[in-house]
Amino acid sequence: MALLSVRPEDNQQPFWELQWKLNNVPMEAVVLSNFVQIRGHKSIRLGIQNVADQQRCTINLFAHRIRETGIELKSAVCRIDGFEWIEMIQHGCQSTVLFTAIHTKNLISDSPQTLLIFRVLVTPSVRNYRFLLRDSTLKNHLWSAATKDGGNTDMDFRVQNSIFPAHKSLITARNAVLAAELQRAGDLAAIESYTTRRTRINVTDLNPETFQALLKYMYTGEFEFPLMNEEDFWRGVATYELTTLTSLSELSFQESLKPTDLIELLGSLEMMWREKPLPVRSPDSAEDATISNTGFVVRITGSISNDSDWNLKFQNETTFGWRHSTGPATNENDQTSNTHIYFFSSLNCNSDLFVYDVILRNQNNVITMIEPHKQDEDCTVQIFYANLTNVTHANASDESIYFDVFIRSSVEAVAVELVDIQHSEDLWKAAQEADGTDVEFRVGDEIFSAHRWLVASRSPSFAALFSDLLLKEAADCDVSFSPEKETDNVTSTRTTITIESMEPAVFRDLLKYMYTGTMNVAASKLLLIAAEKYQIVTLAKICRAAVREIDYEKLSFKLLSY
Repeated sequence: MALLSVRPEDNQQPFWELQWKLNNVPMEAVVLSNFVQIRGHKSIRLGIQNVADQQRCTINLFAHRIRETGIELKSAVCRIDGFEWIEMIQHGCQSTVLFTAIHTKNLISDSPQTLLIFRVLVTPSVRNYRFLLRDSTLKNHLWSAATKDGGNTDMDFRVQNSIFPAHKSLITARNAVLAAELQRAGDLAAIESYTTRRTRINVTDLNPETFQALLKYMYTGEFEFPLMNEEDFWRGVATYELTTLTSLSELSFQESLKPTDLIELLGSLEMMWREKPLPVRSPDSAEDATISNTGFVVRITGSISNDSDWNLKFQNETTFGWRHSTGPATNENDQTSNTHIYFFSSLNCNSDLFVYDVILRNQNNVITMIEPHKQDEDCTVQIFYANLTNVTHANASDESIYFDVFIRSSVEAVAVELVDIQHSEDLWKAAQEADGTDVEFRVGDEIFSAHRWLVASRSPSFAALFSDLLLKEAADCDVSFSPEKETDNVTSTRTTITIESMEPAVFRDLLKYMYTGTMNVAASKLLLIAAEKYQIVTLAKICRAAVREIDYEKLSFKLLSY
């Protein structure tokens, strides 16, 4: 197991963690965060009401127009650092939602810094979007290939006085309307016997800012709203028939906040009598709220009984387990006792994934489980502990408990991202069908077609090999080159590269990772060798984490400490 690349199962939900650091919170005040932007939208804002005489603090999370960014918020928990988690209550409609919670102590004013943490479960709001745990550098590499390395592009768009370089192969794979424009431009070039290789398409109905946003979407599968040209943006979406964005545009026009929704939101607020309103403190740049972590949360259910020791599967492998130990009665007059709960994970044994946190729930408690002997990420076993107090013996076998297991990747560049699933499918399909490809890799008896610009953007080693200066030195490498003429009015060179000492299946996995940022197979030492050789840094880190040797000193320490 190396990387989650499939849609989460029913018991798995992607989550975002937001962190908000506050400095010197007044005893009597309303404090607001900055807006957290999602795809250019000011979408999420956090707030607290600190009330000294009530000995309480109200914690709020406000989200507006978030569904049209491709995201829905399903539920949320929050906590002040050092305290337990609190379930937040949801109010409002789909377009605008308010989550609220009450902390039974007010924030201490003389504390130099207070950290508020929010965990929000998220889900896609339109069909073609999915949350995937993938290489987050993919989109940056592809977009940089167009914007920072224009020499490798083979066409451009003129929009008013601006020029946008691009790659025909990507535009053809990603958009049928522009593919037809390119075909017409190619036919015209043939008729007029053009000898230049570069094609230019004039765009007359959009402004440069809007077109750049649409072009970036085609390269990355992501978009940000042009702040001043939203109508122009949606008009461009309709003109170029961008399916996923069309679904989002429908949400944009359907889900404006209605008066009834606004009254319901106001009615959900807690109204307390005060002699004078609380002062409101504007957000400080040093107190910005940020999305700090992403991952998946897995909900595991069990019951406390003498025979309910559980070993649990995740991604088709037994990687989780839990046990319990019941202590003596805490009170002679009743049948209650303390129960120790232990949760185990071996997820880190053969993958880049690890358990970031475990929250234990029963009918009376929400408890953060403690990892007493937490060491560095090289340790392959994690053990979490919690104590349930006053568990009734008579009902123990019927009492349900729930583990919310929060999972992240240990590789910094691997994160949960909301992905237009057509983006990766379009590019990988174009490679498999040799659509617009200009390089072939011969590996054993198999041939793999690819796009030189994309492979070069993902692998510095291949980028160097594609350089004209290094072609002359190919005889000294384990790679050979054979130029072939393309059958077109424009002559170009199609390169065949022979890859020695690698299995075709390994190269296929390597190439697919370069195109999609995900993998459906377990990491192996052979894939690690290939990733290191061709300098695909994120893949190498994933494989290194998955195939590392078990540190038996750390493992024995963990096992013998309980």
